[in-house]
Amino acid sequence: MTVPSGLPAGTDHLIVWADYLGQVAETSESDNSYQVPITVNSSPPPPALTVFLMSDTGASSSDGITSDPEISGTGLANVVVTISEGGNVLGTTTSDGSGDWSFTPSLADGDHTLVASETNSGVIGTASVTFTLDTTRPTVSAVPPLTVAGNSGATAIGIPAPSDNLSSSRSR
Repeated sequence: MTVPSGLPAGTDHLIVWADYLGQVAETSESDNSYQVPITVNSSPPPPALTVFLMSDTGASSSDGITSDPEISGTGLANVVVTISEGGNVLGTTTSDGSGDWSFTPSLADGDHTLVASETNSGVIGTASVTFTLDTTRPTVSAVPPLTVAGNSGATAIGIPAPSDNLSSSRSR
């Protein structure tokens, strides 16, 4: 059975005629008719949107820890992408002709879930990424001076630098 094109959006009913075997008839000359409810949805599907962390700088490349909050993704071409966190809009960016986009939010260290969204004919598509931002540089402990046991003062120990002279004369 083919549903006629051009039906308005919403719920409607089609009348279907069937022959005595229950097969759909092409004309209304059949003895049996049935009302079949249909729903016509003329809205476009939500945009297919992706978002990911540009650089995962944690202990592994997939632990979700980074020192750089830049995110990027793909979606519709040449549209505005809105980035938000917890309902607060952090900013917007525009995708290029291929649908690629990137955004660097200003965030404090800690856990974050950013949501990217874009609209296509009134239908909103969203995608999210969760990560931990850690911009604190690791502390490096000072190396204590090397001393020799029994040495009463802070006498430097002379250790010769490695030589780059690869040839040496040896007497046999």
